[in-house]
Amino acid sequence: MGLLSRITAEENNSSAVHANEKELGLLARSEHAASLITPLSFKEFVLKHYFEHAALFKLTESGFIIFKCTGIDAETIACSVSSKDFWQGTLKNNSGWNNIPKDSVDFRNFHQFFSEETLDQLVGLHILRISEELILITADYGNYRDITGNEETVKSEILKLIDKPAVKLPEDDKIQQLFENGLCAKLITIYTENAISAVLDKKLSHAFLLYETAFNSIFTEIKESAADAFSSPNFSIPAGKGILKAFLFARQPDFELIQTHLSKLFSAVLGKKQCISVLLTDEGNADSPADIKNFIAKG
Repeated sequence: MGLLSRITAEENNSSAVHANEKELGLLARSEHAASLITPLSFKEFVLKHYFEHAALFKLTESGFIIFKCTGIDAETIACSVSSKDFWQGTLKNNSGWNNIPKDSVDFRNFHQFFSEETLDQLVGLHILRISEELILITADYGNYRDITGNEETVKSEILKLIDKPAVKLPEDDKIQQLFENGLCAKLITIYTENAISAVLDKKLSHAFLLYETAFNSIFTEIKESAADAFSSPNFSIPAGKGILKAFLFARQPDFELIQTHLSKLFSAVLGKKQCISVLLTDEGNADSPADIKNFIAKG
């Protein structure tokens, strides 16, 4: 259950259901991960293989940089620029996993990629070259474990990854039922462009292509965090560069409480300092499916 879904749950006196879902959350995620035979997104791929923290580096005209990731903060993405020569001289195994615990000499080569906060938490890295243009890194926090085998499966799934189909709005009859049950939908616009740019301007303002790739990587993490938070029947959707639109069902929506939840959520990606630059605007309440559709369609 998403962070913001708890607001709806509490207002509907669903404490028993909430407790049960919380207790079964890990099991449900494990069962879901096991069912992902063919992942449709990088996040689903990470869930399937229990990597938790992972990044896919892509070769651009200006070098390698993270272009897909899960569980990685924005500053680390901004620091991820690296040359083709760096990787050719660093990876000892170009066909299988390179397991690099933090106490090894090789780990020092990768300090440049991580923020100080991330380095403090890391205990090791695992690196697999997918192709000449793609490199996968997974990171261990807390407990270190070597990864062995499964290389061809991992490579095949990465190469076949496609974008998820566009998320569709909940059906009108389901939304109408919520309104008939006495709920209204709080409409929210979330602006993250300034916060993302503040992270990247210090590192990549001189390199447009790298900047755009890193921007999209960070925004994708924010989109996925919002999608988890605004889980069904709530909803969030991209609405422009660094912009999300969302709605949340509740009897008496508390905008300040929503702000607090989202601030905690986005700080994991942007950091507490830059998270302050995320702007949320209260767009009022919707009382019908048509109101929601108009809000989403409005520029």
